[in-house]
Amino acid sequence: MFTRREANGWDLASATGQPYDVDDQTLDAVHRLVSQQASSDGTAGPFGPSITQPDDAPLLDRVLGLTGRRRGWPS
Repeated sequence: MFTRREANGWDLASATGQPYDVDDQTLDAVHRLVSQQASSDGTAGPFGPSITQPDDAPLLDRVLGLTGRRRGWPS
């Protein structure tokens, strides 16, 4: 499952300009998990307040948004 370990992996990859890939099966499981725990009302969830992403955004972008992150954020 996508846990803080994976979130930290994405953070590290993003901060150092490296690619971060996760397989579709894991990403789908992560999306289900963080969808249940994310906060859309601006309060901090397990990772931070959610950032709204378009419904047609790639699943990784939606997962990142649910954890309070977005691609291209300044690291």
